[in-house]
Amino acid sequence: MATSSQARFTLHVPLDASAVKDFKPEKEVKVIAVANTSAVQEQQVRLSTDGKGTANFSFASRPGVLRVAVGPGDATPEELQNLQTISVNVSARAWGSATPSPCHPLRSVPITGGGG
Repeated sequence: MATSSQARFTLHVPLDASAVKDFKPEKEVKVIAVANTSAVQEQQVRLSTDGKGTANFSFASRPGVLRVAVGPGDATPEELQNLQTISVNVSARAWGSATPSPCHPLRSVPITGGGG
């Protein structure tokens, strides 16, 4: 991740798990941002007691197309890219300014581990 003095482009990813039955805020979620260059940034996010939080990513240069995925806090970035999880794509056009238009909150469903 670019340091704040280097960051020219930022992405704020709002998270909302307020509709998840029996939500437990003590479990962190992992949020990754994967650039089309395969560069991955990751963040652990602890959601508030009302199920809300934000992941913030910074880039020194225009990142182009990004895929943002959310999943279990103990998943590796590689696992998050391959799991059936909550994800959204940020188009290259969205980076016309240093901060793209805010995306809608990523509304969570219960996050569970497990294989195929």
